[in-house]
Amino acid sequence: VFPEFSLLNHSCAPNTSAPLLLRNRLLLRAAVAVPAGEELATSYLSTAGGMPRQQRQQLLQQHYGFVCGCHRCQAEEQAAPEITATLQAMHSFSSAIDAPQVLQVMAACDEAGTATLNELHQRASELVQQLEQQLQQHVTEPLLAQWLRASGYDTYALLLRVGEFLAGVKDVHAAKRLAELVRVSTRHERGITVMGTC
Repeated sequence: VFPEFSLLNHSCAPNTSAPLLLRNRLLLRAAVAVPAGEELATSYLSTAGGMPRQQRQQLLQQHYGFVCGCHRCQAEEQAAPEITATLQAMHSFSSAIDAPQVLQVMAACDEAGTATLNELHQRASELVQQLEQQLQQHVTEPLLAQWLRASGYDTYALLLRVGEFLAGVKDVHAAKRLAELVRVSTRHERGITVMGTC
């Protein structure tokens, strides 16, 4: 038990990295320069930190009994409605992907599978381009743009990994990275329904 660590509050934009257990000690590192006297914060959400504000708030309320009011959540709450809608569309898109099925498609390397991967890549590309255009139109603060991109992380990652695979990086490591990014086991643990795309 590490009583000092239990004193850390949550932030969706934490100033510490994930803690490491080294023998009988817990190592906590600053993720950014932390001014003297500033509160240290960690994320209670692990990989769910890459979700839009609405989903993060639901998970925090459900599992920890509070609504986050960190700088990131406050900033995202003030985002243009079309940005919020695009982030929700990105979340719905990436949440609906059946990772084992995508891995089977990648392993098969047939025409039908390639067509399915091209469709996934195209839709991810459209969503990412849409968000980037909206950020250019509505967001002038680089940190806010970074936080908003983080809320669509799964779609950005899917675009990259499927793009790598289609470009010829057809190896086991690319498939494993894709499986890690869509986080099937985490979604099942949270009770989120995962639907197939093929």
